[in-house]
Amino acid sequence: MSELSYNKALHLGQAEYRRRLAAGQYPYLPTFEDAKASISTDTEVNLGLVNIPAERIVGTYSAGRRTAFAPNFMPLLPFKSEFGTKWSQLDDASADEGIRDPIKAVEFLNHYYVIEGNKRVSVLKFYGAAEIPGEVRRIMPRKSDIPVVKIYYEFVDFYRRSGVNYLWFREMGSFDKLETMVTGEERRPWTEQEKIDLHTLYTRFRQAFRQKGGEHLGVEPGDALMRYLAVHPYEETKNALPDEIADNLGKMWDEIELITRTDTISLLMAPAEEPEKSLISRIFSPGPQKLKVTFINARTPDASGWTYAHELGRQHLSSVFGSRVQTEAVNNINTEEAAAEAIEAAVAGGSDLIFTTTPRLMVPSLKAAIAHPKARILNCSVNASHKYIRSYYSRLYEAKFLIGMIAGTLSENNRVGYLADYPIFGMTANINAFALGARMVNPRTRVFLDWSTREGFDEAEFIRQSEISYLSTRDMVVPEDPVRHFGLYSLPGQDNLAAPLRNWGKLYEHVVQSVFSGTYDDPAHESDKALNYLWGMSAGVIDLIYSRRLPATVVRLVEYMRTSIVNGTFDPFSGPLYAQDGTLMCAPGHSLSPEEVLTMTWLVDGVEGIIPPTEKLNEEARRLVETQGLEAPSHGAEETEA
Repeated sequence: MSELSYNKALHLGQAEYRRRLAAGQYPYLPTFEDAKASISTDTEVNLGLVNIPAERIVGTYSAGRRTAFAPNFMPLLPFKSEFGTKWSQLDDASADEGIRDPIKAVEFLNHYYVIEGNKRVSVLKFYGAAEIPGEVRRIMPRKSDIPVVKIYYEFVDFYRRSGVNYLWFREMGSFDKLETMVTGEERRPWTEQEKIDLHTLYTRFRQAFRQKGGEHLGVEPGDALMRYLAVHPYEETKNALPDEIADNLGKMWDEIELITRTDTISLLMAPAEEPEKSLISRIFSPGPQKLKVTFINARTPDASGWTYAHELGRQHLSSVFGSRVQTEAVNNINTEEAAAEAIEAAVAGGSDLIFTTTPRLMVPSLKAAIAHPKARILNCSVNASHKYIRSYYSRLYEAKFLIGMIAGTLSENNRVGYLADYPIFGMTANINAFALGARMVNPRTRVFLDWSTREGFDEAEFIRQSEISYLSTRDMVVPEDPVRHFGLYSLPGQDNLAAPLRNWGKLYEHVVQSVFSGTYDDPAHESDKALNYLWGMSAGVIDLIYSRRLPATVVRLVEYMRTSIVNGTFDPFSGPLYAQDGTLMCAPGHSLSPEEVLTMTWLVDGVEGIIPPTEKLNEEARRLVETQGLEAPSHGAEETEA
């Protein structure tokens, strides 16, 4: 039996060896010396006897025996060798009484390197052991800005409370997000039940992940699990049966494969021109003759300026297409359960297009899109890397730049305020554009930033302490709200001076027209990317209104810059751009890419304030940040649904 087992293990090792060679990768075990070559180490911590996850044992401590094993720890030497004999003896011992002696290893960046016991690891991995006991020393890397080191220190904090060592992520912030799913906001030692629940879920998910071939994607199972939990929340998944997890994972497998790519999003920055059609092609158009379009809103138009703007967009469709388009609005859908029901009803009711008009409805929208791959579902959010669903948003920062110019020109004490609300993707760009506009016309301007969703926020106190003369606040009037100031207004008189306009109807008109013309389902972008519409002033989706009381010279300057933005001859995010701490973020002669603008997590020089951590926000904001939030770095948006 020993020879048979060894030859099977040898076959697995040779197959892995050939696979690595074909991929241009090193075909032997890595060593600890290799791992730490480019990363400085700091202290050592004795972890004692630890149950080491077998899949996290990746190499050997020194180079002595590295070529005896393939990277999967299976043997490469022939059976009739001293190595083969000793391996077979361990195999016999494991069958008779088990392998009980712990190995010795070092842990570095949550990978384990064997000091003593390489063959024991090989035999145990051959038989599919999930854990291997070992005496472990942790080698701490020196703190730095290297991403893997920053993630590792997140892991160390996570491990201290949870005792969980089998997970690893390649995306910063994932350990904190997972812990919030398991224990809530409070950072405390985990209960045994919480540890059991996560381990059970992870074991079932990892099995399904491997069955789908996930181990050959080059993706950490942990990152795949987080992508899965973004669609199927932890509370409903932790008790799911293996078959249910495997079925759900199969439906969203394309989503998992996107993790391996850095270019997962195709941004459509302006409407594509519809091709000219002949009379014959118009008569025999590939598209439908009539459409049913459903809008699903979290609130009502009377209570929310955000929803009101989308309602105007819905009405625009009726005025443009008349009886060819039947529209309906479903309001007050403010829970995931209600959203799931509303979307299912829209699909069952024959809706050709479904617009969910807020980022908070992304998760139920994505679930529905995976369940109904032929449904056309679009969510109003930004930076969504989901190929099953399209997202749409506006380049509001273009108008914010112009409003910042107005504020910087008018301010006599060089102090203006910016009141933001949700720190989500795209919103930091609005703050920074406002500050860049203000400081372009007045380099002495300081922009004082605070957040209306911050727990304990007091607007009157913020205005008093910052001594601001102008304040940029919510962008839209709420119809039922008696408070009429919005956009940029003066203090203390509260005279409205300027505000951005969102014309969602222009975007909705184009999307509907693309369905009529038959081009929606054959977009000019890579089929394996997520499609995001991100339109601005050039498409008529964003504009600016301002008071007639503004000085004529200010109006002329703003109109000139507005025309330059529309024509594409000026970019608000052209360099040089500096972060608050003086770091050069964009060199002279260059501009930030649209992706960099959308995902920026830093504030520009001249802004006095921070991006608040999630725990400092109120409950409503925390829920939204969970799906669309930013992770603010050491460099240290605002209105969405007023």
